[in-house]
Amino acid sequence: MRFSLSTILLCIGLVPRIRGLQYHGADFSSLMNLESSGITYHDSATTSTKFETILAAHGTNLARIRIWTSTNNADYSLTYGLQMAKRAAAAGMAIYLDMHYSDTWADPGHQAIPAGWPTTLSGLNTQIFTYTQSVVAAFVAQGTPATFIEIGNEINDGILWPVGQISVNGYSPLSQLLHSAVNGARSSSSTIRTVIHLANGWDSTGTSSFYNQIFIPGELALTDVDVMGFSFYPFYGTGATFSALQSSLQALVSKYNKNVMVVETDWPAVSCSGTALSQPAIASSPAGQQTWVLDIRNVLSALTGGNGIGIIYWEPGWVGNADVDVLAIKRVTKKDPKQTRKENHCPVPINSGEIIEISSDEDDEPVAPKTSAVVATTKLQARIQQLERENARIKKENADIKKQQVAAAADLEDQITCEDLENWFSTALKQHLTRYPHYNVHHAHPAYNMFQQLPAPLVRSLVVITKNIP
Repeated sequence: MRFSLSTILLCIGLVPRIRGLQYHGADFSSLMNLESSGITYHDSATTSTKFETILAAHGTNLARIRIWTSTNNADYSLTYGLQMAKRAAAAGMAIYLDMHYSDTWADPGHQAIPAGWPTTLSGLNTQIFTYTQSVVAAFVAQGTPATFIEIGNEINDGILWPVGQISVNGYSPLSQLLHSAVNGARSSSSTIRTVIHLANGWDSTGTSSFYNQIFIPGELALTDVDVMGFSFYPFYGTGATFSALQSSLQALVSKYNKNVMVVETDWPAVSCSGTALSQPAIASSPAGQQTWVLDIRNVLSALTGGNGIGIIYWEPGWVGNADVDVLAIKRVTKKDPKQTRKENHCPVPINSGEIIEISSDEDDEPVAPKTSAVVATTKLQARIQQLERENARIKKENADIKKQQVAAAADLEDQITCEDLENWFSTALKQHLTRYPHYNVHHAHPAYNMFQQLPAPLVRSLVVITKNIP
């Protein structure tokens, strides 16, 4: 059914300015895909309808852009990312590249090697170097050089599975791959800052264990890492408290003296039934979203040495995520089947109380808003569409392979002459025809099983040959 989104008001969040931190960012990578679906934005603070301009007007100065190895713009290809960078840079934002090193979402439960990439460690070390080098060079070439590059997304159990999977092969393969990617990035930009991104930044045991083992002589070095980045969500575990985050990050800063960022976070704008939030005293509301972000700011600002440098809010423009707890997704990691992460069950864009109107050119039927949001598209829908496209791609590849096999068989028939077949089979046929003169290829000749699987035209050729054998 076609419908209009015009006149629907959405209490959607804008990234509040995080005073005291150098970077206050947003990952709004889905923007152009959302715009293609007919969604537009505006608020009372600016006459612009460009979402990136609205964000910049409210203090956002860093754009996180995810890059997949897919060549499809709907799947965050390099071409798509370059276009996003142009828009973000035009709005005055610095660029942060979120490298997934996969054709689709990469996270603690998914880190698939891209189609067409090598599957050996040596091959992947070369591939990730050249690929990272070329991506960074592309952003430099178009005049939007990246300030940061994230070497893998939420890599708690590694990247490029199973080769770089910690739970399968230990830390050394991952350490080598990260080192190769860092070298690739720095070979194209002497100023780019590298980020290692882990999920669950509040989990001191997990984060300290990772960093205690990832630095290996001759592989990843401490100097390869400029920033330690972390995800911090309230709905993936009730342990995600501010005090736990403070303890975890301070321990890392004290040991490694690296800058730290929370590179993914958000908070729900509406109540999420059946979902336990890690800071239950904070309201599920636009005001609560501000409280959540400002409290993260307080944690980062309190880190010694001024090492806390920024926050990036995840997808502030991805509307339609409120009131979708029934669409909760559980992602189970291979490392621990009992460990689950509920994806996107109630987060909506962060809010400063501004009103944004979501509109469309289609004007058939009006749709009433659901509380403070309109269901437009969700990460679940995007994931389903991605899987459908992946399935279609595999089917096409299988069909192409079958065509190639048929063509090869046809070529074989064209290339093999009767003389070739006679040279191939004459010795065996002569022996068996001499021994069993009453058999022929149409009945039970013992040599028949040698060519029973050949294409019919070749078998017919053999019949001709046997008639000419003395």
